[in-house]
Amino acid sequence: MKETRSEKNLEKDVQLQPFWSLSVSKAQKILRTDTVNGLTDEEADKRLQLFGLNIVEKKDEVTWLAIFLNQFNSPLILILVFAGVITAFINHLKDTAFIFATVLVNTLLGFYQEYKAERALSELKTYIKERSRVVRGGVDKEIDSANLALGDIMRLAQGDRVPSDGRLMFVNDFQVDEAILTGESLPVEKDVKEVSLEAGPSDQRSMVFAGTLVTQGIATAIVCRTDFSAELGKIAVLVSKSRKEITPLQEAIKRFSMKIGVIIIFFTIAIFMGGILSGYSATEMLLTSVAIAVSAVPEGLPIALTVILAIGVERMAKKNGVVRKLMAAEALGSTTVILTDKTGTLTEAKMELNRVLPLEKGKERDLLELSLLNTNVLIENRKNPPLEWRMTGRAIEVSLVRSAAVLGIMVDSVKSTIQSVGYMPFNAVNKFSVSLIRDRGKHVLVFLGAPDILINHSVLNSTERKELLKEIDALASRGELVLGAAVKKIEFKGYFAFSRDLKLEKLTFKGLMTLKDPVRPGVKDALQRVERSGIKTVIITGDHRATAEAIAREVGMDIKKGSVLDAAKLNEISDKNLRNILPRLRVIARVSPADKMRIVNTLQEMGETVAMTGDGVNDAPSLKQADIGIAMGSGTEIARDVADLVLLDDNFETIASAVREGRQILSNIKKVIIYLLSNLADELFLIGGSLVLGLPLPLNALQILWVNLFSDGFPAVAFGFEKNIDG
Repeated sequence: MKETRSEKNLEKDVQLQPFWSLSVSKAQKILRTDTVNGLTDEEADKRLQLFGLNIVEKKDEVTWLAIFLNQFNSPLILILVFAGVITAFINHLKDTAFIFATVLVNTLLGFYQEYKAERALSELKTYIKERSRVVRGGVDKEIDSANLALGDIMRLAQGDRVPSDGRLMFVNDFQVDEAILTGESLPVEKDVKEVSLEAGPSDQRSMVFAGTLVTQGIATAIVCRTDFSAELGKIAVLVSKSRKEITPLQEAIKRFSMKIGVIIIFFTIAIFMGGILSGYSATEMLLTSVAIAVSAVPEGLPIALTVILAIGVERMAKKNGVVRKLMAAEALGSTTVILTDKTGTLTEAKMELNRVLPLEKGKERDLLELSLLNTNVLIENRKNPPLEWRMTGRAIEVSLVRSAAVLGIMVDSVKSTIQSVGYMPFNAVNKFSVSLIRDRGKHVLVFLGAPDILINHSVLNSTERKELLKEIDALASRGELVLGAAVKKIEFKGYFAFSRDLKLEKLTFKGLMTLKDPVRPGVKDALQRVERSGIKTVIITGDHRATAEAIAREVGMDIKKGSVLDAAKLNEISDKNLRNILPRLRVIARVSPADKMRIVNTLQEMGETVAMTGDGVNDAPSLKQADIGIAMGSGTEIARDVADLVLLDDNFETIASAVREGRQILSNIKKVIIYLLSNLADELFLIGGSLVLGLPLPLNALQILWVNLFSDGFPAVAFGFEKNIDG
């Protein structure tokens, strides 16, 4: 495609412009975009072809030469090289040739397997793609972040990783963590107002930057810089520099190899001295000792372990479990407790509206319309029938939008007739979402979420509260997810910050809605397999206690008296008492992020190896604290960033498969170590025993080397392909 003068000028204009100091209208004019409808797909494709994808390429990918040279970094291989030099020095060239042949074979084998492992691990990056929500041709779409073009209108919300630099057009209680770029530890509050031309990145409040994290609120921004033009791209040398991480296992193997090397040297010297004392010539014993040292060296150990880990990780990926950190593959095999969420992990996250129960009779439609104001769902094919819609968003909100549409209540129609002033998404701390709307000249806050919380902060009298809470318990005990809706009129003074101005009091409760979420078909069997292998599963959820308990029974958990706990009671229990009751708990309901952190810490203090699932911003601390953090593929970017394992299908069966694969990895590692250590002992005992007993040497140096060449490296690597472990 031939570039026009106008298109050339666009790139030049963008590079030179200080967007933070320009008005939104000026930025829009320079970027030649429509702030309402965004770019068309055709225009976006055209700009991507001209200016490239929104990707910061890594400069220092591991090369084949680096992998080959790395094979000589093992102390065990260095012992072999040293032995070869000695035999060459005393002019025994046949032995020298065999020793270096052994080095070459093991080096080539190691190179082939490690290169294959590196390729497998690098391919895992393709399983998880960063997605961005944009406006294209007047329609909200979710696209691969690499396909963001200059002038795109992007939507940002809590938990999103900002995909490119952008000039803010709209913000609502919007804060961003920019530590990756500026080092600032606290989130920065953003605004649409232009700032001084001289402002540095840390003071450019009207901008968002690629790689930073949205911690609060929502915003809309115009993409003004992508790939290397972005602030993060300018310092790509810091971001893209990817040093190969040494895992604890690899560090332990390195130390182990050095210890083995010392032992080999000791026994080699002992055998040499023993042979001399037994009357053998110094030359013969030197050759024999060198041959024994060569055969005793478990040079296949480091690469065999790398191969085992890489193959295990590749197998997990094929089962929809992407391991983000190599050391997590082995740690999975040591898991003793799994803390799992309920919705989407044990259930299908395909909730259907079951009941609409307004406080005022005949107001079912009003209650549903009220709930739709608090949904933030992207519908890709809205022209199709509702049951065929492809939607992105929280599972509960997706279900509400679809169910309401089936009943003839369209979310677009509702939102077009009532003006939305602001919105705060659902989070695990509040357990509700809030919209600020303007209805018939008055400003009203609309709440949707945990009904017991909304009821307890409403203007209902004590009798009405008790009756409603009793009804909620009855509905939840049947496995129904219960939502509540409430409203509150407020005085609006031009700007409302949810984090500062929201007061949860004097709410007018409007009614209840219930949704039913079926249990995933294979979860019961998967949970039983996990339990049989000695791993305990505990459901920790923000849902109502009765709902969680009903699901636990449905998936086959043995729920006894004292095995279910509500977070309200949890906060009354001391750490000492918590350690006493945790072993018998199977369900913990209404938990907050702080509760999750406390549970993980306590279990670890008790000596348990904890795997924990999560999907939200507030789950990140406990995911990081857990021995194995497991993030949902549909969750927030920050949850996936800190996790060790990402479930592409959000399914508990995948966790069970990953743990099983982790145990297979540990089993294979043990087999390799035992096999190679037995090889190490063979010649030491054979030759050393012969010398002690006064027998002739059973093998000469060449025979020892020949046997070792085929009995060490190849079989050790083969253990990496073992599978179908029991348990």
